[in-house]
Amino acid sequence: MIGYVLEFTVCLLVLWTVYRLVLYPLSSFGFNRFFLLGSLLAALIIPFVDLEFQIPATATGLGATNLMEHYSVPNLDPVEASVAGESPFLLLVIGIYLAVVIVRLIRLGKSVWGLLGLVRSNPNLSLPGGTLVLLDTPVSPYSFLGYIFVNRQQYRSGQLGAEILEHERSHLRQRHSWDIIFIEILIAFFWWQPLLYLYRKALKINHEFLADQHTLVKYPDRHHYQRLLLGQIGGQQPESVVSALNFSLTKKRLLMMYRNDPKWRILAGKSLAVTTLLLLFLGLSVSVHAQQKDTTKPPPPPPVESERSQVGNEAALPEPPPPPPNHSFKKNPPTDAQLREWTDPKKYGVWLDGARIDNSRLENMKSEEVAVYLQSRLLKNARNYGKHVFQVNLYSTEYYEAKLKNFKPGRKPGPEG
Repeated sequence: MIGYVLEFTVCLLVLWTVYRLVLYPLSSFGFNRFFLLGSLLAALIIPFVDLEFQIPATATGLGATNLMEHYSVPNLDPVEASVAGESPFLLLVIGIYLAVVIVRLIRLGKSVWGLLGLVRSNPNLSLPGGTLVLLDTPVSPYSFLGYIFVNRQQYRSGQLGAEILEHERSHLRQRHSWDIIFIEILIAFFWWQPLLYLYRKALKINHEFLADQHTLVKYPDRHHYQRLLLGQIGGQQPESVVSALNFSLTKKRLLMMYRNDPKWRILAGKSLAVTTLLLLFLGLSVSVHAQQKDTTKPPPPPPVESERSQVGNEAALPEPPPPPPNHSFKKNPPTDAQLREWTDPKKYGVWLDGARIDNSRLENMKSEEVAVYLQSRLLKNARNYGKHVFQVNLYSTEYYEAKLKNFKPGRKPGPEG
């Protein structure tokens, strides 16, 4: 959980920095919107992605066998683990977290329900691209889902202007309400993450840039449009989930209406943002491991027979088993779950006491019957490559006591003499 939180925070911080320094000053408002939404999704998903690649490397010792297969790691006793996982402090933290999540979700639901209540309790007028809701309260125009909320008196007296209504219809056409609902749900579950509040503000400001841009395409008189916007200062918006006309009505927003960046600058900003996202994905989700060289000695050749005997018995000769790896043996019994897993012949080739056995024999075998197991991945130059993926060498308790218990490196296990 801590690892996920750290990677989640790193993704948000890096992508927010790129947006603020590179994209925010540009007039690529449509791309900026999807970059902000994509950054949120990337921060949620990247910590779950773990891609591993292996590269060849020279190694000695156990070859491709995983060292963890030969050394047992002590586990917490189940009783101790349950006590450690249910400490009073941890339960208190979880309780506080869930309480805040529930409160925020309830507040979000009440906000949406309150807006829909205004739709039901006030006169509605159908307009191209949305429904107009006439309110008696002194509010500045705002929109939510398919509805535009305006003051009844201002609308009927003609004080709003066609530009204001076109601005709100732009919010509806581009479905900005769903962006706000999405970020509000994220904040409900990640309320402790301060960067999400910056993303919410950036999304809302970018929504206003987009609506201004589309409005000025139809009504290009910027000075008249800005006077209409300034005339709406002081109005109220009841809920935080709406797209408000006078949200962040600052000098920056007024200046952005005149912004017209050259194509090369916009292309360079987009390329840098996408490259950063790809590098962040590769840096946090892709890991490269050195594949150790398999140093297992090849099996001995079959006994020499006469030419006629070889011709007659060539098909009946059993496949010679590989010798055990050259290292000292310590007891390392498998679990019953591992024995059941090794019954798959397409994935595992199994040897017992130096002889190849059918995988189905493991179904009736118990873990206490095996003293040592070794597992390794086959390389492309292995003779059984393609028949199975892993090779598993099992040594029974009797075999271990007779031949492997006092086995010394440098000589093959077996009877002396």
